[in-house]
Amino acid sequence: MNQNKNVFSEVYSVLMALGEKYISKIPNDIIAKIERRKNDDYIPNIDRQKALNEQNISKKAISVICYLHLKYWCNSEEERKRLYKILQGNEENELKRTYEIMFKKI
Repeated sequence: MNQNKNVFSEVYSVLMALGEKYISKIPNDIIAKIERRKNDDYIPNIDRQKALNEQNISKKAISVICYLHLKYWCNSEEERKRLYKILQGNEENELKRTYEIMFKKI
């Protein structure tokens, strides 16, 4: 369970680095779940100058961020389809499974 709490801390830190422009597009209940479930003793350092895959964050956190991008941050249906096509196959299934596991009701 502590590992999942760390994933939520990583997702939260990425969201804080992205700022209100991105956070405001995510439903409040999702943000609240992230805040409630994060590990307050683990504060990842996110470098805005580096890509996510260059940071010291878990694959699960990257999967959740990718899913948030697909679900809430795409500006058009065309962009959403393009991103979905990139994520199709095993990666997309893993991404969706990770998101569903992380946000299931406890």
